Amino acid sequence: MAPPPPGASPDDDARLAAAEWFARMRGPDAERHRAEFKAWYHVDPAHAAAYDRMGLRWDQGGLVGHTPTGQARQGLPKAPGRRVPLRALALAASVAAILILGAVLLSARDTLPSGDPGTQIVASDTLETPRGDIRRVALADGSVVTLDSDSRIAIAFTPGERRLRLIAGRARFEVAHDADRPFIVAAGGGEVVATGTQFDVSLIGGRPHVRLFEGSVEVRRPESGATSDAATPAVRLKPGQMALVDRPVPPETAPVAGERWVSGTLSFENASLESVLAEANRYTVHQVRLGDPSLGRLRFTGGFRAGDPDQLAQALASGFGLRVQPDSEGDPVLVRP
Repeated sequence: MAPPPPGASPDDDARLAAAEWFARMRGPDAERHRAEFKAWYHVDPAHAAAYDRMGLRWDQGGLVGHTPTGQARQGLPKAPGRRVPLRALALAASVAAILILGAVLLSARDTLPSGDPGTQIVASDTLETPRGDIRRVALADGSVVTLDSDSRIAIAFTPGERRLRLIAGRARFEVAHDADRPFIVAAGGGEVVATGTQFDVSLIGGRPHVRLFEGSVEVRRPESGATSDAATPAVRLKPGQMALVDRPVPPETAPVAGERWVSGTLSFENASLESVLAEANRYTVHQVRLGDPSLGRLRFTGGFRAGDPDQLAQALASGFGLRVQPDSEGDPVLVRP
């Protein structure tokens, strides 16, 4: 079994291991792994619970009636050669994708190492990453920035404030406490203001937004400032919340799945296949594409390591009942069978 990605919680470890074991124990080499599987299953009640939940979701997913295991459990006659409609596959997409991607892609652990903070960035600088890289660096004040793939940020520290601007992509900020020098991140038409905390700011997928993990931040438009008016009030976030940066609307609870990009792991909860590929394609030169735009409406729940478009395309094709057809540029294209 491959080790978990950095930053994974014990629950994540059990869930991902369960997905890998569930897929492996339904493969052609199941008997060869049975003794090792039993040892893993019984050593920790959390392992057994995660594996059993995986089985329940499989049974409820809609694919069960078209598998030998499901037919045996339900007393259904075998139906060899019967094609599963794409609509039925889409209903079970979350289960299939978790199983396949958990077993195939999460074993590729070293694709995008985040590493320790490297060269210290001075008080005025521009930091950027090419497509496929995630860079973690220390700033002059002791704060740390993790910059996502294909991202860029400008830094301008003064004696009175620590100011940065996210120009493209996404960044995580671990802010060194300094009550006399606020840490300000501008993105789009708004700002995120902190003194010591941890948060993400993103320009991916539309309007800029912030996710808070620790401490407290204030989200405001520049014109609201210290004299906030009724029309554009500043919004203060609590840990676990997210909000738009350029429009101070009420904050929402942030999905846990978005926390793990810093380790090169992408996670999604009931996301459209179109948005999944838009995110995954930020990490590779070759892009996974859809041969039919309507496929983008399929829903996906699961996680995978970024950086290998061919493996991702093959896993998604298996999960959704599609096939991979490379185009003239070598990009994998998902098409209907």
